[in-house]
Amino acid sequence: MDGQRPKYRLHDSIGFHATFAARLVAVDTETSNLDAMPADLSAEVEQRYDVPVTLVRPPLAMEGGDFVHDGRGNVFVSTQTVVQNGGNRPALEQLFRLYFGAKKMHVLQTLPGSTVNHLDMILKFVNDQTVILPDFQSNPVSEQFNPYRSDLVERVENVLAHNESYLRRNFPDLRIIKMPMPPILFSEPEEILIEVVNEFIRVVAVSRGVVTPEQLEKLPADSLPVLRTKVEEIIRQDLGAFDLETPAGFNAVLRAYGHAPLDKLFDVHAEHVTRYQSYLNSVFLHNADGKHGFILPRFTSPRPEKNQQLRAWEKEVEAAYREAWPQASIHWINCDAMVTDSGFVHCVTMTVPAQPPSP
Repeated sequence: MDGQRPKYRLHDSIGFHATFAARLVAVDTETSNLDAMPADLSAEVEQRYDVPVTLVRPPLAMEGGDFVHDGRGNVFVSTQTVVQNGGNRPALEQLFRLYFGAKKMHVLQTLPGSTVNHLDMILKFVNDQTVILPDFQSNPVSEQFNPYRSDLVERVENVLAHNESYLRRNFPDLRIIKMPMPPILFSEPEEILIEVVNEFIRVVAVSRGVVTPEQLEKLPADSLPVLRTKVEEIIRQDLGAFDLETPAGFNAVLRAYGHAPLDKLFDVHAEHVTRYQSYLNSVFLHNADGKHGFILPRFTSPRPEKNQQLRAWEKEVEAAYREAWPQASIHWINCDAMVTDSGFVHCVTMTVPAQPPSP
């Protein structure tokens, strides 16, 4: 920022380093309340600290987690942000120059699949000379049992390799630290079986007139057990004894009704949400006493062997963060409940700049 600009600037993102308070910063904000949080905060800062705050509304569409900077004027966004702004890269870069004081915009790729397209999952600058990148741990072959999963894993590896190559090529003096990134959290076969059985129950319920498609769409979750009981009675009348709890038993039911066998359904199964786990989606804190710390996401698994592997990766993660900031303390927060929401510690926090000491 040059010396002619205000002392504090809240770019609807509460500071240059933070995420956008509103999910999308629109050109016309008078017709919505998307900027309510930054507006309230700017008023609070002015009142509490008696300092001028300028709230600006750039004509920019961007989700906060897709904005990363290195502290040297380089701004990093993904292809998704370019698309959201009409694909006009020069115009987008000009916005970052005018509103954020950026020197150059860089466009990287984000994780594939049905997930959040944010760079803060796979890119973290811990200072202006050091960046942390993920060392993706590919899923075991046993978990890549269909083309969809295999292709998704390959695309992740290609995206991360592309980004690292770009950084090494354009920033040869940049220090790159790698830390483990767990495999994609695919559904276990047992979970898929439950999902497929529930869908089969719905199909039979509609085809046999138990409910109409419209009624099924509006059916509350607590009514599904009752629906299943009615459908099971129909199956019992059709087939006699049956089993929906095991792959072999359910396969027999599928054959009896002329449906594709279970292995064919596994072949075409795709996750409705791509569940990634990233230790880079963290928050760096420092206080007036000069102490530093990282708040990191922690993940667990009901399977002992996977849980053991996660603990081993945590040690490598701590070592990577301490390599960047040896004096920083490490604080872990369980983020299992956030996995399906595609974001972790960085996504649910907002960085508010500290008031600098009076001159």
